[in-house]
Amino acid sequence: MLPQNEMSIKDRERANLDHDMLIKISTTLENVQKDIADIKSNTSVQLLNHEQRIQNLENTNGIQKWITGTGIVLIGIIITMLISHLFNINL
Repeated sequence: MLPQNEMSIKDRERANLDHDMLIKISTTLENVQKDIADIKSNTSVQLLNHEQRIQNLENTNGIQKWITGTGIVLIGIIITMLISHLFNINL
């Protein structure tokens, strides 16, 4: 009868260890799920920020092209006036 009691104690210890291990695994899995949810939400926010930055850059790029074009035209006019003045050409 003594060996059966010893087995039941060993079985209880194993069952307790298994139960403890399952609790640890369950807790770890919950933490991983929370971390994944945080990563997903943070990634969505970062993507929105990047989209806004790209739109701002595209708008700025159009303005820069307009300013550059206007500057080139003005420089052309100034150079034309300078050449006409240097060589006494009447325009």
